[in-house]
Amino acid sequence: IEQKLEKCSTEAKELDTFIKSSEERLRSISQELQALREEEATLLQQSKQSRALLEEYESKLKHLRSQEEALRRSISIVEKELLLNNRNLEMLADAENRYLSELAIYGYTDPLEYFDGVDELLKGLSEEYEELRGQVNLLADTQYKETYIGYKNLSERRNQLEVERDKIIEFIEKVEAEKRKVFMNTFEKIDRELRTVFSKITGGSAWLEIENPDDIFGSGVFLMTQFPNKLPRESSTVSGGEKTVAAVSFILAIQAVYPSPFYLFDEIDAHLDAVNAEKVAALLKERAQKAQIIAISLRDTFLAKADTVYGVYMVKGVSNVVKYRPSIEVAAKS
Repeated sequence: IEQKLEKCSTEAKELDTFIKSSEERLRSISQELQALREEEATLLQQSKQSRALLEEYESKLKHLRSQEEALRRSISIVEKELLLNNRNLEMLADAENRYLSELAIYGYTDPLEYFDGVDELLKGLSEEYEELRGQVNLLADTQYKETYIGYKNLSERRNQLEVERDKIIEFIEKVEAEKRKVFMNTFEKIDRELRTVFSKITGGSAWLEIENPDDIFGSGVFLMTQFPNKLPRESSTVSGGEKTVAAVSFILAIQAVYPSPFYLFDEIDAHLDAVNAEKVAALLKERAQKAQIIAISLRDTFLAKADTVYGVYMVKGVSNVVKYRPSIEVAAKS
């Protein structure tokens, strides 16, 4: 009994090792997806930095626009005041000419040298002139040009940042689309092969389901099985033998999509009944036409499908190997 328990424990460990080897390929695919996620995160970080810089420039542009508007208002006020002063000067000149004409009628052709109140008038005019001159910003034109140049440069920089932002967003969308395309293409290929292999072995159905179709990269994948005359169930909830069939089918489906020239299977038929073991052996024999396959087994139904059988036995503590080719034996008997 202890020997049988030890053998069962060994077989269970070997089966776990076999299943882990199938998980290696899944981890490889997950690593590729993780690399794409990291690249996407880097691009998103660059986009955030560009967006922060764009917001900073927009704030500066807003401040410059406010300054420009204030300068425009100041220039408009000064221009109106200058226009009013010019009109006043024209009116004064007209009045002077009119008064000179009237004085000429009365015989006063020479300008008067002095009259009462002229000093107060000159003082008042001088004060008004100084007051008006103080209100005029002589640097307004220069400041306006500098502000306009700064505004133009920032506008060009903003347009450039918007173009770069659009390119980054477009690139991210392309990467996301390509990542999804690669994943779904691989998923669909493995799903088709899984359906075919599982049907050949059991006559039932097996398929892959994405846990959350709206978030394929953030959710898991279920391996669903439906054995003949049974309800559909997730592979982790079925019996030990059914798990073996599901695992073998899944491994063969992956290998069909990503083939290798050489395969090694260690007692994958240990938990299979005779019918399923023979079907798995027949399927491996079919696959052996395109690749070299070595399978370790202790079952006659499994070994009967082999092209060449190597037996290992021990004599006095020394392992011996014997070679046997069933196909040659069958041909000789016939």
